[in-house]
Amino acid sequence: MKKLLSMVLVLAMVLSMTTLVFAEEGNINPIQPKDREERTVQRGERVISLFENYYPEMLDAMITLQANHQSFHETVQAEKEAVKAGFKEEFMTLRESVKNQEMTREEFQAMMEGFKSEREATKAELEPIFEEKKAEAEAIRSSIQDVFVSIKASLDAGNEDILPLLDDLYDLLASHLEMDYYYYDLVHEIIE
Repeated sequence: MKKLLSMVLVLAMVLSMTTLVFAEEGNINPIQPKDREERTVQRGERVISLFENYYPEMLDAMITLQANHQSFHETVQAEKEAVKAGFKEEFMTLRESVKNQEMTREEFQAMMEGFKSEREATKAELEPIFEEKKAEAEAIRSSIQDVFVSIKASLDAGNEDILPLLDDLYDLLASHLEMDYYYYDLVHEIIE
């Protein structure tokens, strides 16, 4: 049960802190739809468009990178849902035990308090990792924004030689994905 509670906590953290930073700010296309998922898709499309138009040699690599990033988040989301379902099933089983008088209410409440205490201890242990990841993600996001500002300024000035900037963008997005995997693995080591 501790593992289930910890997994819910961790997966919630991973999903809430790992945002798709592809084409974050410095928008080439200023349309800002309200739906987060739609914005993410549009940002990814803008990045692909830049590579199509200015760096076709790296287009396949960028498409693969974006697909890997999307796959990572889908996997994490599926894990989170499975863990939540497992926790709910375990909770319902325990409630049935109380209902069938296999366990007293007091035992059930004590067990829930124990789980809550374990969850809080795990959360406290993971908090420094969450903060570190948050700071690293923000640094990458800021660098990506700077690259987009530079790309926009170059294109606005009529300078279409943005290959070094697109290389930088690719490297930053790749480092973001590496960071996602690193912290995901690190957290799993702690809770397992």
